[in-house]
Amino acid sequence: HKLGRGHKDKVQQFTAITGT
Repeated sequence: HKLGRGHKDKVQQFTAITGT
């Protein structure tokens, strides 16, 4: 499903934005 891929991508971007 595209949701899974898009979700992971969004999560990674979010993590980078948060500044882990």
